[in-house]
Amino acid sequence: MLKTLLSIAFKSDEKPHIVMDESSAIDQRFAWLRPVIELFPLGRKQRYYPGYKSDIVFDTMVIAYRVNGHFIYSMNAIDNNAEGDPAFFKIGANGERLHVSQLQNFELVVPDTSDLERHLDYERRAALGRGRQFEVGNTISLLSSQAGRGASVVDTVVNERIALDHGPYAHQNMICLMPNLETMSITDQRGKSRVKTDVPVLLAEPNGPWLGAWKIIDVSDQAIRVQLQGDAEEHHDAFVLPVHSEVSVMVQVAKTEQQFQLKGYVMRRFPKARVIRLSMILKDERYQNFGPFDLVELKAALLNH
Repeated sequence: MLKTLLSIAFKSDEKPHIVMDESSAIDQRFAWLRPVIELFPLGRKQRYYPGYKSDIVFDTMVIAYRVNGHFIYSMNAIDNNAEGDPAFFKIGANGERLHVSQLQNFELVVPDTSDLERHLDYERRAALGRGRQFEVGNTISLLSSQAGRGASVVDTVVNERIALDHGPYAHQNMICLMPNLETMSITDQRGKSRVKTDVPVLLAEPNGPWLGAWKIIDVSDQAIRVQLQGDAEEHHDAFVLPVHSEVSVMVQVAKTEQQFQLKGYVMRRFPKARVIRLSMILKDERYQNFGPFDLVELKAALLNH
């Protein structure tokens, strides 16, 4: 069964703490929401290929998000907090504000583009199966190429085919897609910004001990890629670090006597590697937002390790 990002985000039985202002930090269980919205914003042309057939690519766009069954057609219906994370959705006719911690379902809505199949040659039409690409349960791989973010792909599963009876897209056939964030891949098109390195790093889960079996192997944009040293099966379960989990990072550069203590969350998970997006840095005995100069300073330290 496809393991969706929502199965991770909502599996906890703990009732979320709902904070009703945009200055508050977002529960890290919902950290997946920002990259999904940034990479697949409403009204922007995207592409997709059905059923893992990457040689068959069609045009599309995300025309709505379906949030707890409510359709959102404009980015203006999303309020961000001070850190730029989605905090509230305006839903319903009266624009009622729904806090992200109240999310139960989140889907990407795209138009039914089955008619584009007629432009394919006979062999590729036969491979797809006429009009069958959007059958419920099928996989649709969305491709995004947002400026500055590289070429990104995320697999989704067809959750429902619907014909809207009201709203700006009334009487048009639409497809509701459930994204699987664990399949998201980002091809970095900014090669000069990627710094390859080989620096020991300490990682810790919330309230957990520092774990020292990792090394930073590269850093780009606001993310670091860390790799587990040795055989993964020999390490304790504490080294699992699942996708979306919060993690503390400590880098000690012996040559320059610099120390960086940071916080972030796991964006991607590989058998022996994790990609961690950095969000906070310890300065003046308190955590502050991780900014562009902090990234420059970190890169310089890693290059001179």
